[in-house]
Amino acid sequence: MQVPIPSVELPTKGPIRIYTPRIPAQREWFFDLIGWRSRLSVDPDGEGGLVMHRRHFPAVLNGLVERFGAVDLFRQYRPDEPCTSSCRRAKNADCSCSCAGEHHGAREGYSWLGGHIAGDYLAIGTGADDWSHTVITTTDDVTRQFSP
Repeated sequence: MQVPIPSVELPTKGPIRIYTPRIPAQREWFFDLIGWRSRLSVDPDGEGGLVMHRRHFPAVLNGLVERFGAVDLFRQYRPDEPCTSSCRRAKNADCSCSCAGEHHGAREGYSWLGGHIAGDYLAIGTGADDWSHTVITTTDDVTRQFSP
């Protein structure tokens, strides 16, 4: 039986939402990642996810990829916002432009991926604020997947 991978929703503004397979001592595990004084709440929409401040995105993404091997990442972006040099020179994980994070920080050698690998980007939806989907994996998983 294959364990489903977690998913993270990163909107252009506001908190992130995390949906994971059941983790033993789940709240404690997340608090170890983001700090015990941080705020962690249950998704108010009743979808079973957890909600936390967006500043915790890099730590949560890295922790989930290390634990599960992959994460479904859904990033909200604005298709009408051009991808400019300010995006390609960025040094944090927030990106709202039309690249949906694909080129974010590339010019400065920064990677919001924290050393992990993003799969193909797929645009989802139409409108003023769209979402992109990609699967983030570890380099070990990619090596295993493509080795003979």
